[in-house]
Amino acid sequence: RNFYSYTEQGFADFNLGFIDIRAGRFLDKIGDDPFYSLILGEHDYHDGYRLNLRYQNLELSSRFFQLTPYIKYGYVNRYFYQHGLSYKLNENLKFEIHETAILAGSNESIRVNYLNPLSVYYGEQLNDQVNSNVNLNFLVSYKNGHFTSWLETLIDDFQVDGKRGKI
Repeated sequence: RNFYSYTEQGFADFNLGFIDIRAGRFLDKIGDDPFYSLILGEHDYHDGYRLNLRYQNLELSSRFFQLTPYIKYGYVNRYFYQHGLSYKLNENLKFEIHETAILAGSNESIRVNYLNPLSVYYGEQLNDQVNSNVNLNFLVSYKNGHFTSWLETLIDDFQVDGKRGKI
């Protein structure tokens, strides 16, 4: 009775060398930059999962988080989906591209088709006629000794004009 608690982080990790899976509540970031990316906040703990698959110089990542509900205009569920591909050209130079989608609504629930790391969120949005915020994120990082340089570009809520239809 009258017992309260809060957990900042509590998660399970699974690693086989070529695959990493983390599930639970944890702090996460996208990319190798020394700061936090344009997508995820610096001190935001999230409930969800992260999956990384590696093969040689390629890495495929997928994330799902349930974000804090937005309550200003009523209780609104919010969900964050991400997948990306990174290529490490050599020990110093790495290129990454990520696609993210945020879906929100008072009746919104987890969408299984967005959990597929090989789907294209923009296509899912058009085909299902879902109102989601889809972003593209590009990262380039270069590390050499004590020198690190990175460039990150975020294209927010992009759309392709033209005849609307199935993709």
